[in-house]
Amino acid sequence: MDFAVADTRVPTVSITAPTSASTYTTSSATIALGGTTTDDLGVTQVTWTNNQGGSGIASGTTAWGVAIPLVAGANIITVTARDAGGNFGTDILTVTRSGGRRKRSRIR
Repeated sequence: MDFAVADTRVPTVSITAPTSASTYTTSSATIALGGTTTDDLGVTQVTWTNNQGGSGIASGTTAWGVAIPLVAGANIITVTARDAGGNFGTDILTVTRSGGRRKRSRIR
């Protein structure tokens, strides 16, 4: 008799570069993020989103990396690791880009 066991364990993802802290400040227009993931059955994909716009897929799964464009001000970067069971875990880094041009809202 074969039994299918549901995968209920959430993968973990950690941002380790350029910092493992929850905040980071830079004057660069791009940030290179890197980190690691773990999961009992393996991570299938690592993605990122920036609350200021943009999203994508990181290179790698167990060890991952990605270059993310930044706008001036606070950029909340969320990195998500997904496994084959549909479970996901996240890590968040708030990157403040000093200098540069801020996104402007148009009021009509």
